Amino acid sequence: MGAARQYGVVEQTPEGRLQLTNLGFAIVSKDDATERAARADAFLNASLFRKTYEEFRDRPLPPRPLGLESASVQFGVAPKVKAYARLIFEKSARQAGFLNVDPNRLIQPIIGGTADRLGSDADSEALTSQAHSSASSPTGSFELDELVRGLLRRLPKPGEKWNAERKAKWLSALS
Repeated sequence: MGAARQYGVVEQTPEGRLQLTNLGFAIVSKDDATERAARADAFLNASLFRKTYEEFRDRPLPPRPLGLESASVQFGVAPKVKAYARLIFEKSARQAGFLNVDPNRLIQPIIGGTADRLGSDADSEALTSQAHSSASSPTGSFELDELVRGLLRRLPKPGEKWNAERKAKWLSALS
């Protein structure tokens, strides 16, 4: 329960009972995008994970296991539990989608439609209305160009390895 509190998915009521937070309900949502966004947010709620993400945001993670464990100790993890903390960190980062693009870099997953990733609610509404007004189908749903749809279908499935040559070809086609 302590970990669930750190992730921000449960909270204690005044009566002393535990209940799911809005983030907790989002994680168990049937909507895939909502669930993925909530997992990413929960990952960053854990102070050790947020510190690690902020420290290594624009560069590769230190070599594993020793480099990442040393960094964890610098962020306040007791030396006796550094290996355990690293394992939990890696598992949580994978589950939250931060290692999907590159297993050696923490890259925040891009999940469309969440206001907190776009800025304010007003920014989100403006972007949504702009997208709908410029590219809506007659039924009112957002429509993607067939070329973009084809490129998206060629993205690797989560956990699938993607070599540098394949990444470069995909990005070249996208540009």
